[in-house]
Amino acid sequence: MATIFSDTITIEEIISVLENRFHIRMTDVMKEVVTNMCNSSDAIQERAEARAEEQTKWMVPWNLFERQFPVEVIAQVLETTVEKVNAYLEEKPS
Repeated sequence: MATIFSDTITIEEIISVLENRFHIRMTDVMKEVVTNMCNSSDAIQERAEARAEEQTKWMVPWNLFERQFPVEVIAQVLETTVEKVNAYLEEKPS
């Protein structure tokens, strides 16, 4: 079952597994449902990655700042400007 949830196989391969391994007759409607499901899954994963990236944007500077690192050092570590670090520190969600 893990095969059909793998992110390394194509939609066509998933359909083939459903037909050949699980003996599910895949009509055009079923193929469309599987395709939509896979596309939805991709969109969910992309949103999760974007959220994680957004969280990391402020999390790293805050963790360094809370450990008493000067803003200038944080900027060097992140290869950015002091102004951007200050902006990250100001926008930290609660």
